[in-house]
Amino acid sequence: MLTELIAANNFKRMPWKNGKGETIELIAIHDPLSNELVCRLSIASVTLDGDFSDFSGCKRTLMMIAGNGIALSHQSQEAHIPIQTLTRQYQYCSFDGGWKTKAKLVDGPITDFNIIFHCCPVN
Repeated sequence: MLTELIAANNFKRMPWKNGKGETIELIAIHDPLSNELVCRLSIASVTLDGDFSDFSGCKRTLMMIAGNGIALSHQSQEAHIPIQTLTRQYQYCSFDGGWKTKAKLVDGPITDFNIIFHCCPVN
């Protein structure tokens, strides 16, 4: 696999799957055969309360890098998952990308750093 340094002016701006914002994609790795997402690092501004995009089959980690806070509530078929609230810079949480996740801003917009990676079954 080839690694290269990408200048900030060459980062891709990608619309969210739910159409309610955009992500600055720092790196995205896709399976060459299926084009399925393997891993993505990105930065996003969250300016409104709302639903997160569905990334079923992936795990997500979200770190707040600027702002006053965000509360994430999750629901899955198994159970209701407690609310995860980030109120400090560099505080993070991890969750299943297939959970129905809703965001509520604590006090104004935030900027977050995201890691999304595909979960492969263990053989």
